[in-house]
Amino acid sequence: MRRYLLHYLSAIFVFCTFLLGGVIWMGHADQQNETPFEQEITVLSTIPQDQAALVSSAYQRLYHVKVNVIHLTEDELSAKLMPTQSEPQADILLAPSPTLEKIARDKIFASIYTENTGFVPSQLKNRDGLWVGIWYDPIVIGLNRDFMTKLSPVPQDWEDIARPQELRVAMTDFLMADASAHFLFTLTTKQGKKAAYTWLKNLHPNIVSYAKSLSTPSSMIGIGEADAAITLQSEAIRYIHDGFPIAIVHPKKGTAYCLTGCAIFDKSHSKDAAIAFQQWLLTEEVQMILQEQNFFFVPTNPSLPSYNAFTYKSEVLWKTDPFLTKEEKYHLIDTWVQEIRLAK
Repeated sequence: MRRYLLHYLSAIFVFCTFLLGGVIWMGHADQQNETPFEQEITVLSTIPQDQAALVSSAYQRLYHVKVNVIHLTEDELSAKLMPTQSEPQADILLAPSPTLEKIARDKIFASIYTENTGFVPSQLKNRDGLWVGIWYDPIVIGLNRDFMTKLSPVPQDWEDIARPQELRVAMTDFLMADASAHFLFTLTTKQGKKAAYTWLKNLHPNIVSYAKSLSTPSSMIGIGEADAAITLQSEAIRYIHDGFPIAIVHPKKGTAYCLTGCAIFDKSHSKDAAIAFQQWLLTEEVQMILQEQNFFFVPTNPSLPSYNAFTYKSEVLWKTDPFLTKEEKYHLIDTWVQEIRLAK
């Protein structure tokens, strides 16, 4: 009996030793994986959360720099940057170009000139180096390829889809998305309010859907529920990659575009790390990361292989909308709603 008890106690001892060793090893492995970050930056962002999260997490993983992203609405950003507030505890701002250009007037951004920013065309960055565009998304005419075979001639510009004809057009409601409203603001700036609203009135009878989302117009031409669409290029390309019969037409006389940019705060406490992040945003690696997740934007850096390989590039880009106040933007949209969208 004593002999069996000795074997039993020995077995328990071996099991406990093994268990304790495993716990110690796991704890040591965790410590090995918790290598401290070498640097840390804080990014304020008003661009879509999925885009900001994608590039920030990739940079953190690849270059071992802690990237803290604070997502804000335009109103929240304005409140945070008010002169009455203390200086923003942040290093970088990711935002649409009109927002960046407006804030640049407050002289809170650092003037940055680097090799990568030097490649970017002047239209896609601040002339004083206070911010730089990193990618853009033109608004284009999408066409159903099957329907195109019945068209003669094929639409080549904006006025072509507004002519009285059997052409079913889809577009995103100006009330539903900032990018769609941006098209209205830029259109009125380029053509003048009277000419812009005349075109929109002529277009209205051909509209089969004022969609609620940015992706719907491309989806509708892809499945044949519309013949043409006013759509973001990235949305059309995404459906093309999924096998839908869509063709992209870049209007000959030019188009509006949504430009995403990056600025560095002058009082950044990690300016070198912030500059390195801005430099990285203008590299080929970022474009590959975006495209792997079905974000098909045009890089602003024309030296990149992805830019030269990009089939879909608008030759003429209109200047972005001016510094419109909230009241002015509301008036433009309200006029469209009352005089066109809901008009009988």
